[in-house]
Amino acid sequence: MYSRSCVPLGKVVKLRAIFVDSCNEPISFEEVEVFIQDSLEIQDPTTYTLSNGDIQEVAPGMYELQYTVPTDTATYTVGSWSDSWAGYTDIANPADIEETFNFTVTELGRAYQQTVSENSLVVVLLAPTIQDINGRPLNEEVQITFSTRYNPYYASPDLVRVEVGTWLDSIPDDTLSLMIHWSSKEADLITPNGPKGKNYNLARTKFVIFDVALRCLTLPIAGSGSGTKQLGDLMIKKDLSFKDAIEDLKNKREEWFRVVNSNGRITPGQSFSPSVALKGQYHPEAKKMGRLWWGNDEYPYPIPAGNISVRKSGQRKFRKGYADFIDGRYFPSDEEPD
Repeated sequence: MYSRSCVPLGKVVKLRAIFVDSCNEPISFEEVEVFIQDSLEIQDPTTYTLSNGDIQEVAPGMYELQYTVPTDTATYTVGSWSDSWAGYTDIANPADIEETFNFTVTELGRAYQQTVSENSLVVVLLAPTIQDINGRPLNEEVQITFSTRYNPYYASPDLVRVEVGTWLDSIPDDTLSLMIHWSSKEADLITPNGPKGKNYNLARTKFVIFDVALRCLTLPIAGSGSGTKQLGDLMIKKDLSFKDAIEDLKNKREEWFRVVNSNGRITPGQSFSPSVALKGQYHPEAKKMGRLWWGNDEYPYPIPAGNISVRKSGQRKFRKGYADFIDGRYFPSDEEPD
């Protein structure tokens, strides 16, 4: 049964109204009526009443009408319909309380093609009664899960296992894939805007691999890295330094973090080139420094004289040249005069 928020044509909607007095106490009436109109105020010819059994008093002062929305679209329209309630203490007199509410009527429905989106976990439940071709049932519910394509996804479980080795043997590929997805999202987060260097894709994959390794090795199922197997007098003991492995992975992750964060414009271990600040370089009142002249091959001015000082983009020093001032611009000129 549908509610006021949405009911299709031809379906049943549960309409309720609660009548209370000025002290908020429920009131029961001798008669209750409901009048219904569609979105264009076309009234349903039927008057629904308590005495006819259309309306039920489900609790003191609470009345309910289970209304079947008509399917006659030639007469009624979808949209916001109204239900007007009236309560009568004495049927011979006007209504004691009147109130109007609304409910939403929609089209019967639509057909669409089901799709499974990215980054989703799909769970398939097989009922115990399912039988094989020989008629043998499962006898217990079977659950099958799988993940759809992850996006972003900048590495693979095989790449992670190649880099880390046997430390991750106890972690299934599905868990590794989820970790790779989250690390890939972090790689996108730390990547700045702007052009990418030639090493960016490699750096991003390396960062994801070592970030996944650290995430997985902090899980309880990863184990401590040491163990003992014994069969009679034969004993095999594995003793690896888990602490050293974690420290090494942290260092590698941080190194590739820097490369990804630089958009791949540096290599592991490399720093950015030093930059020099020049006091007042971009101040609008900075003095135009420079006493040289532009050569005619670099700045073709028609008269061997100087009436402007010009510097090209990326240069600090100005040089003298000559240009005609036409329509608010200097000609010829590679750059507007500073």
